[in-house]
Amino acid sequence: MIKKTAQGSEQGSGPELVEEPLLLEVQHKGFSKLSFPAELEQNFKQYYIHAFFVQSRLALLTGFLVFGCFAYLDVYLQMQMQIQSQGQNSALGSYLNLWHYYFPLPILLILGLLTSVKKFKQYQQSFLMAMMLSIGFALILLVCRTSSDANDYYFMGLLILEILCFTSARMQFWQAFYSACILFVFYNIYYAYIYILPGNQLLVLNFFYISGSVLTLFGCYFIEHAIRKEYVNHYLLKYQEVKLNQAVLELEKQAHIDGLTQIPNRRSFDLALKNEWARCKRLGFPITLFMIDIDAFKKYNDFYGHLQGDECLKKIACMLKSHARRVGDIAARYGGEEFGVILPNTKKEEAIVVAKNILADLQAIAIRHEAAPRGDFLTLSIGIATVYPEKTDKNFSVENFIHLADARLYEVKHQGGNGYIYE
Repeated sequence: MIKKTAQGSEQGSGPELVEEPLLLEVQHKGFSKLSFPAELEQNFKQYYIHAFFVQSRLALLTGFLVFGCFAYLDVYLQMQMQIQSQGQNSALGSYLNLWHYYFPLPILLILGLLTSVKKFKQYQQSFLMAMMLSIGFALILLVCRTSSDANDYYFMGLLILEILCFTSARMQFWQAFYSACILFVFYNIYYAYIYILPGNQLLVLNFFYISGSVLTLFGCYFIEHAIRKEYVNHYLLKYQEVKLNQAVLELEKQAHIDGLTQIPNRRSFDLALKNEWARCKRLGFPITLFMIDIDAFKKYNDFYGHLQGDECLKKIACMLKSHARRVGDIAARYGGEEFGVILPNTKKEEAIVVAKNILADLQAIAIRHEAAPRGDFLTLSIGIATVYPEKTDKNFSVENFIHLADARLYEVKHQGGNGYIYE
């Protein structure tokens, strides 16, 4: 299972990857109620805010502009009505009486600034809901300050407000639903018991408000449903990418690691030797190569069986790996029962010490070999070569280096094995 990992580098402090089984369960069950399990829901809110932060800010700016347009409409309507009824001089004074209905302006400014602060981003939806209700209350209260001919203009502002918040600002469905219900209850109480409208006019207003609200809420629902679906698919795709990357890394590992002994294979050995040869040549360091062969391994296989032979190869590989501890050192399976050990920046005297330690460790683990020509335990033959790459003849290559160590290995084998030859 892929564990939860932070992935906010691309988007600042973005959401985290949640457990893949949870995403698959949600995808299978669906989310028609627009809700996820608690852990996933919290993560989705972060994703939602992150994905639509800029869009919400633009919608907020648009809201300020629309609110300003309503203020200008107030100026025009109030002056026209006052000019008709009382004359030019009383128009401006009457308009000034409307300003106390614009109490949402400072609230909007404060909430707008807070949504820009990283610490308060998580409350974006709550701020948006508060802003919508503030403007909605103001529009409803303004009706009582205008003539009956202009009432509908302000009331229609509620529908414009819903379109702005429910779609452009990406208010989530349930916040939008509760906001629409609160405004519905508020204006019905206000218009029925405080600023009493004729019954038929209130009925018409309710018809248009409910119709407009239902349509905008449908749009809000389907938008959020699509976003939730995109969210689930987006992170499931990320998991597929992670799995694919893991598979690629595993394939690369398998291409360079011997499947049986779990140490580097011949391909990795050749590449490492070329790299270390070039590095030592550039820095003027010596480089040492061990070519190692298990003595009478065919007889070991024939006597104990191939399964036991595989276990033997694993033990030898593990032992050799323990002697390649420095950065750049590498113990690899060269092929069959033959191994290679690369020791960069290792002089002749140091190489001999390592060879003696390898033979001592082999003697300590005491692998029985009753079919051995000499003795009852497994032995190794080691051919050692040490050169300074920058001092070698220009025709002396890495391949020549391998042949040199290999030749010394076979010289040990020719002498009966169980030892090493340096030169």
